[in-house]
Amino acid sequence: MNENDDFIDEVSVDTKLISSAIGGWQGVLDTSLATTVFLVVFVATGNSVKPAVVSAVGAGLVLAIIRLIQRRSLQQVLSGFVGVGLSAFLASRTGHSQNFFLLGIIQNAVYFALCLVSLLVKRPLVGYMIERFKGTKADWRSAHLNAHKYSAATWIWVAIFALRLLVTVPLYLSTHTAWLATAKLILGTPLYAFGVYLTFLVIKAQAPQETES
Repeated sequence: MNENDDFIDEVSVDTKLISSAIGGWQGVLDTSLATTVFLVVFVATGNSVKPAVVSAVGAGLVLAIIRLIQRRSLQQVLSGFVGVGLSAFLASRTGHSQNFFLLGIIQNAVYFALCLVSLLVKRPLVGYMIERFKGTKADWRSAHLNAHKYSAATWIWVAIFALRLLVTVPLYLSTHTAWLATAKLILGTPLYAFGVYLTFLVIKAQAPQETES
């Protein structure tokens, strides 16, 4: 096997590890379905929380049954339930429907900060995650080309989380709940999937340069 084949194999491993880290497309579906159903019903019923919660729980139960029949993990499904449950509780407890989206905004802010800080300290989070899954320790940090491609990939996620915050925070503060729900639906799974795709492209585009070193 020549050096080019080695690097192709490395790229394949990297992309598989990223997919594994996010649970694959099944993980994306299991995590987002309940929230997506909530958003659709919430907008369709004129900002009514109760039918949206009932619909989300129903969709989650159907998905859970399917996963049980398939004998697959319910971890992502339960994660989605917990997120919807906490968000619905917060909205009902405060009496403000826009608070259903507050936890999501906080989560994006935390992820944005983590990714940005990791770049500032020259430990790009994407690279850290990938290499940790590989079982390596600190060797990757001294490899300039690897650090470069991981930094580029991490910047993608900084941009994604920043975009979400720039759109959702003003809508939250202005209490435009219907628009906030629509924005979260658009900037949720579709943008997430696009981010993963761009991450794969960056890793693949950077790999051939390593053969020149």
